[in-house]
Amino acid sequence: MISLYEETYAWKFKKQVQQDRIDNPKLKAPIIKKFSSEDAARFGAMNRLPKKELTKQAKKINEMMCLGLKRWQIAIIMEKSEDCIRKTEKRYNLPLK
Repeated sequence: MISLYEETYAWKFKKQVQQDRIDNPKLKAPIIKKFSSEDAARFGAMNRLPKKELTKQAKKINEMMCLGLKRWQIAIIMEKSEDCIRKTEKRYNLPLK
């Protein structure tokens, strides 16, 4: 008895959903658009920050990193905190060669 009720209810529910989709187009499933190369050109590469122009400080840090100096050494030379050097490194994706 219960299974007959469940089957009837499921059948009527599917019919109602179909009718609702016909009556109201907003209830249709959304169209999933794939990410195209045009979108990539428009929005830039995914998971990557746009390139920023290096400041004077960032240029100096980059030169020192290319020479092989560590963050703490650069911090002492430039009289900045090591955290400041690390943030600049992350912001500009240093060292650039």
